[in-house]
Amino acid sequence: MMIKTRFKILHALWILTLSAVAVQAQQSDYEIQRNFQQELSELTAEIERAETLDELTELGNRVDMLERTYSEHAELINAALYPQTYQVLTGNLREQLTQALSSAEVVEELSTRIDELNVEVSQYRDEIDAMNRTTAELQSRLQQAESNEMNQAALLQEYRQSIEQRNHFVSQFLEQLMSMYQDASPSELREISAASERLEENPLNVLESILNEYIRVTEETAGLGPTDYASMRAQYHYFAEVWERIGNSLTTTFGGENAAAAKTSIDNQLSEWVSAIDSTLWNTISDAFHINGIELERFSNREEFYNALYGYVDSRRVDSQQTNSEEDYQTYVNFNDYWNTTVKSDWGELLVDADILSTEQIATIDMTLAEWGETAPPESNMMLILLIISIVIIIGLVVLMLMRRT
Repeated sequence: MMIKTRFKILHALWILTLSAVAVQAQQSDYEIQRNFQQELSELTAEIERAETLDELTELGNRVDMLERTYSEHAELINAALYPQTYQVLTGNLREQLTQALSSAEVVEELSTRIDELNVEVSQYRDEIDAMNRTTAELQSRLQQAESNEMNQAALLQEYRQSIEQRNHFVSQFLEQLMSMYQDASPSELREISAASERLEENPLNVLESILNEYIRVTEETAGLGPTDYASMRAQYHYFAEVWERIGNSLTTTFGGENAAAAKTSIDNQLSEWVSAIDSTLWNTISDAFHINGIELERFSNREEFYNALYGYVDSRRVDSQQTNSEEDYQTYVNFNDYWNTTVKSDWGELLVDADILSTEQIATIDMTLAEWGETAPPESNMMLILLIISIVIIIGLVVLMLMRRT
C-alpha cells in the first residue's frame, strides 16, 4: 500500500514537472517572438529618425546583432508571424537601412558642398569688394588729376589695369559657376536648393552686386578710349553668354519662391549695363575716326557701325574709279593705314569679343579696301606728255620740210 502511494505521488510530481517544463517552453517561445517583434519595431523607427551617417552606422551594427540573435529561431518566428516571415522582415529592415545610408551620404555630400560654396562665395565677395574699393579710389584720383595730363595718364593706365584684373577675377567666378551648374541634373539642383538655406550669402546676390558695380563704373568713368569701352562690352558679352547658359539653373536653385523675379532682376541689370556702355562706346569710336581724318556716317549700334564703315570704303572705291585724283589716293592711304595699324591691330580681337564687328564683316571690309587700293593710285601723266612731245616734234618736222621746199 505504501509503495502504491509513493508511486502515485511520484507520478503526480512527474506530471507536474512536465507541465511546468511545457509551460516554461511555451513561455520562452513567446518571449522570443515578442522580443524579436519589439526589437524589429524599435530599429525600424530609429532608422526612420536617424539623420547622420554615424547614427545609421551604429544602427547597422544593431541590425547585424538582431540577425545573429534570432536567425536560429526563424521557424518559430515564422509560425507566429504567418503569413509574414523572418527572412522578409529582416530583408525589409536591411533595405530600409541601405536606403537611409544612401540618403544620408547624399545629405552629407551636399552639406560639404554647401560649406565649400560658403567659403568660395565669401572669398570671391571679399576679393571683389577689395577690387571695387581700389577702382573707386582710382576714379576719384582721376577726377582730381584732370589738370595734370602726365599724372592723369599714369593714373589712367593704373585704372585700366585695375579694371582688367577685376574682369579676369569675375570671369573666373563665372567659369566656376558654369562648371558647377551648367550640366547639373534637375535632381541635383533640387537637392542643392533644399540645402541652400544654409548659405551665408546667395550667389545670386553676389552677381547682382557685381553688375551694380559694373554699371556704376561705366556711368561714372570719363576719359577712356575705344579699346576701354570695347573691353567693357566684351566683358558684358561674356557675362551675358554665361548667364544665358546657367541663369535658369541658378535662379531655380537659389531663388526659392522668388526665382522668376531674381531672373528678371539680373536680366534687367545686364540690359542697363550694355546700355551704359553703348551710350559712350559709339561716340568714342566715331571721335577716334574723326580725329584721324575719317568722317563716317552717324551710328549708334553695331549694325549701323558696320554699315558706316563699309559705306565709307565702298563709296570712295567708286569715287577713285571715276576721278582717280591724288586727293582720292591720299584718302585711301590714310584710311588703309588707320584701319590696319590701329583698328585691326589694336582693336581687332576686342571688336570680335565685344560683338561690335564679326570676323566676316572685317573680311568684307578688307576685300573692298583691297579693290579700292587697286584703283586708288592716280594714273601717270608721262604717256600724255610723251604723246604731246611727239606731236610737237612731228609738226615741227612738217613745218621745216615745207619751209625748205619754198
